[in-house]
Amino acid sequence: MEISEDELQTRMDNITHSIKEGCGNPMCNNTYCKSNPEHCSISENEMGDFVVLTAINEYKECCKFITPKQIYSMTPNDVFQLPIEAYLNDSSLKASFRDFPDNCNSRPKGFEYINHQSIFLFMNFLFNVSNPETIKKVFNSISLVQLEQRLLFLCVPYQTKYHDDYGYLFKLITENPINKEVIHQFLCQMSPEHLRQVHFLVHSFLDEMFKKGSVQRSKKYPFMIYALRLFKILYEMNIANEFIDYKSFYVYSINIKREWSDDFDLFFQNKEGLLSYSFIIELYTRVLVVHEENRCEQQLTLSGAIQNDFFELFNPYLELRIDRDNLLLSSLNSLVNKRPIDLKKELKIKFIGEVGVDQGGVSKEWFSLIVKELFKVDFGMFTYNNKTRQFWFCSFADDLQDFKLIGIVLGLAIYNNIILDISFPSILYKKLLDIPLTFDDYNILDPEVYNSLIQLKEMSKVDDVSSLQLTFEAVQNYFDENRSYELIPGGRDIIVTNENLQLYLDRYADFYCTSSVQKQFDAFKQGFRQVVSSPLLLSMRPEELELVICGTKEYDFDALERNAKYKDYNPNSPQIKYFWEIAKSLTLEQKKKLLIFVTSNDRVPVGGLGNLIFFIDRYGDPEKFPTASTCFNALHLPPYKNKEIMKEKLLFAIENAVGFGLA
Repeated sequence: MEISEDELQTRMDNITHSIKEGCGNPMCNNTYCKSNPEHCSISENEMGDFVVLTAINEYKECCKFITPKQIYSMTPNDVFQLPIEAYLNDSSLKASFRDFPDNCNSRPKGFEYINHQSIFLFMNFLFNVSNPETIKKVFNSISLVQLEQRLLFLCVPYQTKYHDDYGYLFKLITENPINKEVIHQFLCQMSPEHLRQVHFLVHSFLDEMFKKGSVQRSKKYPFMIYALRLFKILYEMNIANEFIDYKSFYVYSINIKREWSDDFDLFFQNKEGLLSYSFIIELYTRVLVVHEENRCEQQLTLSGAIQNDFFELFNPYLELRIDRDNLLLSSLNSLVNKRPIDLKKELKIKFIGEVGVDQGGVSKEWFSLIVKELFKVDFGMFTYNNKTRQFWFCSFADDLQDFKLIGIVLGLAIYNNIILDISFPSILYKKLLDIPLTFDDYNILDPEVYNSLIQLKEMSKVDDVSSLQLTFEAVQNYFDENRSYELIPGGRDIIVTNENLQLYLDRYADFYCTSSVQKQFDAFKQGFRQVVSSPLLLSMRPEELELVICGTKEYDFDALERNAKYKDYNPNSPQIKYFWEIAKSLTLEQKKKLLIFVTSNDRVPVGGLGNLIFFIDRYGDPEKFPTASTCFNALHLPPYKNKEIMKEKLLFAIENAVGFGLA
């Protein structure tokens, strides 16, 4: 094929420019290009012949760059076509979006020198100025390039019209499990701001998918799984170094009313599905899913009993006969040998010698009584920190069965929708979930001592801590007797110095958080795990597990009103209007007492008071006080004539009655 004189001259100019100036691409593979760190030098004497021969015979190996003259002659369509051509060219793409140092003398590896800011700016520009056809062409080219190039598209903005294209992108990136490490490396180099943008992209994709309804049986279901794989990488990165609030991973368009059967089929077969990524399910919905999981397990147990002719022996309830005068021992004996599947059944308590059927109120009372008994400081199981107002294990307590009992009680509370009035430091929930503790976690257990240890670290920067004559020992008080314990073998003879200070701090924190209470905690955890084995619970964050067990501290009475149910009253009844005006005007302590009066508990369930069942019925003489049935969370409210009388009667009732109220 003949070459015109103009074309030959253009080629020769380009080759000469590459030899003398370079194309500007440090990733250039051209052997004679000056920008190639490993280029071969060509002398002035050799250059003439080399340029001519290369222009005629081997021009395909020349660098690809645009001269100023070519730029000025471009049409708008040419400009839009450039990103596609660059994207499809491995060499040019690898050179783009990098900040090369001046002394760079080798090709960068992987994502070395990558500039994420420039990628985000370019992608936003591309999506804002290009027409949809151009963007579609770029998306269609993704399958033709390597993983490193595909990852750049995680920096694109989210636009609903490209929803299916994002799904295709996620598929190409995460379809092969071995890509996970490369994806992680790419994301790890991003700033928190840029990680939040990638989070928004994936979250928006998932949210849009669930808004469209059930996707289990649709052709797009695999795209959801691919997006979830990527989202999980972000979630795990966020656990290690938080760049966004963990609740931002919730996809609120996942509705509890969705058809979960397919999800559970996959879950029980240990196959990948939505429940493999339960961190995206909002906590209240997730708790309901846990109960649905339990219902399915109980159904399977019942089916097995029927097939084996044991149906008559099957009891759908966990029935316990409790001696009120011997509460702990009778409770322990009733629970300790139960099968895990039985411990997840609905609890029914029968106090020996007492009349009554447990409709929920008796069980609530049992939970309340057993927690109060086990957490009495003089009982010796737990110590109480007056400053943090939290309990911790007593290292001297030796009745490990009682610790196992309280662990079982926590598990039972989850499956019976009971919020417990307990206060543990958050490290307890880390330990229950097998999350390793660090020195800084000690701050949660004992902030005062922790701050003293931090002062030691500060002192070591300017002085020698060995002057304090500290040794590797910890001291505990046992009935006014100080007992010392070595933090490392021979610790009482080892002075703390600047060099070994960090070891001292780590061992000191570990002693109080873990090693000194290891036996007590292990028994507690054994009891808890005897009930709680669901991956849906054990994959929770510590904050989430604490909320499930202890509830929230947000007393939103507007939410309580929105969810309230009435009998012989309605929302517009004068007495109902009086009641809510009074309730919302109460102090925080009075609001807690009102909740105790009606529900036997002042704790707020997961999801807030809007998820608390709360009944108000018209019952009683207007001359009498209000009463309550805690079994049903029901307030029996007489038809008082005005708000003043109602407030007087209601306040007297909640201040002077515990449990079932006054008649």
